Amino acid sequence: FAVYKFLCKKLLSIGDSCSIFAHAYMTISWNLICRAGNTSTICFDHMDWREDALCVLFAQMKNDQLGARPADPRHLYANPHNPEISCVLALGIYLLCSDVPNFELKHLFPGDKQYDRYQKVLKRLYAYPDVADFLTSQSVDPNDLGTHSTRKGAATYVTSGTTAGPGMAAVQIRCGWT
Repeated sequence: FAVYKFLCKKLLSIGDSCSIFAHAYMTISWNLICRAGNTSTICFDHMDWREDALCVLFAQMKNDQLGARPADPRHLYANPHNPEISCVLALGIYLLCSDVPNFELKHLFPGDKQYDRYQKVLKRLYAYPDVADFLTSQSVDPNDLGTHSTRKGAATYVTSGTTAGPGMAAVQIRCGWT
C-alpha cells in the first residue's frame, strides 16, 4: 500500500498528460481490482452514479468470455483522507486535463493501445531516481513491477493486515475470480 500511495503521489507531482492518464488508470485499476486490460475497456455508458458511488459495469471479463453471467456493477468511492489515491478525484483530474470530455467518445481511455501506453509510463516512472530509491527502501525491484502488480497489490491489501477485512467470497467477486 505504501508503494501504491507513493507512486500515485509521484504521478500527480509530475503532472504532465501522460502521468495524469497513468494516475487515473492506476487508481481505477486498484480500486476495481481488475486487470489493466479491463481498465482500458471501460466505456462511458458502463459508468453510472448510484448515491455516493461511481458504479462501473464490465460487459466481458476473462472468467466470463461470453458475458453470460449476470454482471454486477463495481462501486468506486472517493477518498477524502488520501486524495492522491482517490479514484474519483483521479478521474476528475483526468477528464478535466484531457481531450476525453467529448462524451460522444465511447471509451474512458480512448485509443487502441492504452494498455501499452500505461505500461510505458510505469516503466518511465520506475526510472526516476527518487522512485527507484523508494522502491529499493521497500525491498521492491522495479523490474518485478508491471501492470498486473496493481491488481495483485490491491487483492493482497484487502485480504491482509486486519481481521475485520472483507470475506474471501467478496474479494473473489470483486477480483472476478471463479
